[in-house]
Amino acid sequence: MMMLNLIPAPAYVKNREGTYIGCNNAFLKLLGRTQDEVIDHTDYDLFPRSVADKLLYLDSDLLKNGEMQQVDAKMVHADGSFLFVKLQRNLQPVESQEDLCISAIVIDITQEMMQEHQRSASLVTAAAAEMAIQTIEGMLDPVIILNEQGIVERVNKGYIDVVSPAKKIIGKNVACLFHETDEATIVHLLARCNEEGRIRNLETRLTDHQGKVLPVLVNISKLRDSQRAINGFVVAIRDVSSLVAASEQLREKQRKLDALLNASDDAIILLDRQGTIKSCNRALSERYNDSLESIIGRRYTEIAQPTVQETQRHFISEICENREPKRLEFEQDGRVYYNSGYPIFDDSGEVEEIAVFSYDITERKRGEQLQRALYSISEAAYFAKDVNNLFTIVHRILSKLVAVDNLIIILKDADSGYLECPYFRLASSDMLADETNERAFHSALVEYLLERGQALLLNRQELQQVVAEKDLPCPDRLPRQWLGVPLLNGEGTKIGALVTYRYQDTHLYGEEDRKILNFVSSQIAMAIERRLNEDALRSKNRQLQLLTDGIILSLVRSVEIRDPYTAGHQQRVSLLAREIGRKLGLREERIEAVRIAALLHDVGKISVPTELLSKPGKLTEIELMLIRQHPVESYNILRNIQFPYPIAQYVLEHHEKYDGSGYPAGLRQDAISLEGRIICVADVVDAIASHRPYRPSRGIEQALFEIKEHTGSLYDPDVVAACLELFKEGFSFIESESLQVNQVTHPVQSN
Repeated sequence: MMMLNLIPAPAYVKNREGTYIGCNNAFLKLLGRTQDEVIDHTDYDLFPRSVADKLLYLDSDLLKNGEMQQVDAKMVHADGSFLFVKLQRNLQPVESQEDLCISAIVIDITQEMMQEHQRSASLVTAAAAEMAIQTIEGMLDPVIILNEQGIVERVNKGYIDVVSPAKKIIGKNVACLFHETDEATIVHLLARCNEEGRIRNLETRLTDHQGKVLPVLVNISKLRDSQRAINGFVVAIRDVSSLVAASEQLREKQRKLDALLNASDDAIILLDRQGTIKSCNRALSERYNDSLESIIGRRYTEIAQPTVQETQRHFISEICENREPKRLEFEQDGRVYYNSGYPIFDDSGEVEEIAVFSYDITERKRGEQLQRALYSISEAAYFAKDVNNLFTIVHRILSKLVAVDNLIIILKDADSGYLECPYFRLASSDMLADETNERAFHSALVEYLLERGQALLLNRQELQQVVAEKDLPCPDRLPRQWLGVPLLNGEGTKIGALVTYRYQDTHLYGEEDRKILNFVSSQIAMAIERRLNEDALRSKNRQLQLLTDGIILSLVRSVEIRDPYTAGHQQRVSLLAREIGRKLGLREERIEAVRIAALLHDVGKISVPTELLSKPGKLTEIELMLIRQHPVESYNILRNIQFPYPIAQYVLEHHEKYDGSGYPAGLRQDAISLEGRIICVADVVDAIASHRPYRPSRGIEQALFEIKEHTGSLYDPDVVAACLELFKEGFSFIESESLQVNQVTHPVQSN
């Protein structure tokens, strides 16, 4: 590599990967770079991508063919200027390595290329000047050639066809051709053209050969020969009468478009890419209470409230960056707006302008909010825990629609007609010492409201007048405003009223607030009535359930009186059967059916003689037949009772066995209801673990061994597995029986 600096011309060496591994000072000087900026770098580090791609291609070609290259190429100086070079490149072995590297000598031909370019440009300019003289003859528009004093020397055929024969103008000052133009003006224009090189689009008029005055545009240019000496001027004339007519039509269309845009209630804005307002309609000026002249030219973000300025700025920048439409919803001055922004592209495909259509969707959003409120109120009627919970939910929903800080709900008793106040909630700042007087005041106003039969919005003066006229109880301090709406159910009956009021002078209620509360009042009334009816029905159902449980327990007690040795047996079987049902994952209604059927499974023993029930010795075959008749007797007793589930069937099957060896019908496996199979296992476990007249208790361990020993033969395997799992988890008849006593003595009040 040290040999490179002995080469006077710029030279470099690259490895096969295109990384510079050496260069001489002449090469560094050519590129205007240091050795650290070149060595261990690639062409992509030094040059623009287009240049680096070309050099990479040359490297690949040299490595592929292995032949010396002599090619023209471009490089770039560190200051960004292009260098035109001739490269002489070859492959040579790397010192102390078997691999090959690329060596090149660089010949700078930039100056030669620039001189050649200048010579070409001069030739082109001369040719163009000569060609211009020839070209004007073929132009359709009138063209005139003037000398330096403005005298007409030549005209083309286009001039003769449109204006007049050449002899009428040649040799005269061009000023005589145009209306309202004198020779002094022509002198001034030609002097200006000498300085600027060209004058474009001068508006004037001339008379054609038919005597018609035409509006025209005049362009004046210098005329030069090949030595760039000024010979005169070229005057090109364009008849723009059709353009003037089209412009007038366009202006008329623009006036109509402006009328349409200004008739729109939605704001329409045209922005440049910086967000400056170029045009807008009347709706925008009315929105911001400012004139169009004052708004146009300002930034769109400047006229917005400070709270939304950053949002609007982001909205505009995203449209420009992503080059696609964008939507934006925002709040301003208590209104809700929806902006649709669309990019407008220039000829190069860049975003030049943005069209924004801004809609006031406040009423639509309010309508959606009301619909959601109605749905939420209706939903609350079903899912509220009780009527007080419903009132709390309604208060929360109303607070999203109207500034309801204080809320009172007063209901009218359907039988007595008296007014009751089940919900009375005041904001902490409005709490009064005498709540009784406060309730009486509002109840009296509600009576007045219900007499009128319509929503009332009263100010303090109107309240004083009503209090005086109706002799109503008056609180220590009258509200600033009082708003009440009647609650009418689906049949139009007034069931009460909803009241809210304010003491502050700020954020006063308006007619819109009255309409909103009046709109949702019917839904609130129906929700309250539904909830009250459901609570009443649930209360009656609880009473009926307690009555049913009492009847069932009475039947159980009647059996236990006749068979004291089985006292508590039916309750224990019921407890175990219920827990087995839960362990098997049954629904709550099936678990309840198992519990009731297990409680009543031995009710048929009421028909068995008492002496057989308590006989200590072995029973005869006839006595066994009488005992085994008790499931049928239980069925006969229960079948006419209208339970919501087939209790009688479950009781009838509780002595059936899984293998068909049971009684009374000898049913097998799935022919026996799951409830019957559960009661069978629970009955056997308690019977073996309890004392009987004919044998002492064999204990719970022996009972569990019995069902495990005969699982799959006498007993359902799934039921046995669930029972064994219960006792493994700690199930105890004693603890469960204690819990059952507490539940019967203090029943849980469910909703």
